Amino acid sequence: MAKAKTAQHPDKPKRPASAYILYMKDERENVKNNHPDLPPKEIIRVVAQQYKALSEAEMKPYVDAYERAKEDYDIAMEEFFVKHPEERGAKGAGGAKKGAAKKGKEDGDDKPKKGRAPTAFILFSQACRNKYKKKHGKSLGFKE
Repeated sequence: MAKAKTAQHPDKPKRPASAYILYMKDERENVKNNHPDLPPKEIIRVVAQQYKALSEAEMKPYVDAYERAKEDYDIAMEEFFVKHPEERGAKGAGGAKKGAAKKGKEDGDDKPKKGRAPTAFILFSQACRNKYKKKHGKSLGFKE
C-alpha cells in the first residue's frame, strides 16, 4: 500500500535537481535520437552508465550548477521559514535535521514500545529478567 503524500505549503520552494538529474536532462534526448528503438527504461540505463563513466572534469559543470541551485534553495528556504515559522517543524518541511535526538527508552524501562504488542521472546525475556532481579537483587546488564 502506498503512503499518502503529506500536503506541502504552496509557497515552499522545491529542492534543486541533483547533478545526475541535470546530466540526465541534457543527455536523454541525445541517446533517444541515436537509439530510437530503445524503450525508455533502457535509455535511462544507458544515460546512467554514461554518467558513471564521466571524469571529474566532465562532471564539474553539472556539480557546479547543482551547488549554485542548492545555495539559492537554501536562501529561499530561510526566507520561507521567516514568512511561515509554523512550517519549520512540520513533517516534510526540511526543518528537522537528520540525526536529531530520538525519543528512546530510559534505563530500566522494561515496557515494549507503545502501540506494539510484545512478542513471545520479549515476554519470555522480561519474565527471566524479573526472576533474576528477585533472586540476585540486581539487574542483568552487558557490563556485569
